[in-house]
Amino acid sequence: MKSIFQFLKNFLIVLFLIVLIILFSTLSMEKVKAFFNGFLGNGVDYQPLQDTGAVISDYQARVIAEGLYSAMYKVGTDEDRIYSLLSGVNQGDFAKIYNAFGSRYYLEYTGTWADSVLGVKIDLIGWLENELTESELKHLSNITKGVF
Repeated sequence: MKSIFQFLKNFLIVLFLIVLIILFSTLSMEKVKAFFNGFLGNGVDYQPLQDTGAVISDYQARVIAEGLYSAMYKVGTDEDRIYSLLSGVNQGDFAKIYNAFGSRYYLEYTGTWADSVLGVKIDLIGWLENELTESELKHLSNITKGVF
């Protein structure tokens, strides 16, 4: 009796997977991405910011942007590293870092990086808002003197 239920369970799982494969194979990749984007969120659109008043170089901005990505791209966020990297930046510096970060694929469901199939492209602000709690965002605002 137990083996019959196990067989039915496995059969239904395989049937479900076949239906999903057929369904998604008939849809364009854009429709599949739209399905997941609607389920997981729409992200934040990247628009370059004016970096007037920045005192850091383009290279420094890229290093900080990569450090921020490194602190957020996997499961678990290194909040202290984020605070350290952004501590004391002015508005122009943040804009330069933001521009260097650009937009990157993010999977809200897992809170990690993603590929272009399941991920949603979001900017640095979107990444920070997804990775940090409200109190952590307030702390970030304090250490950046209201820049963020």
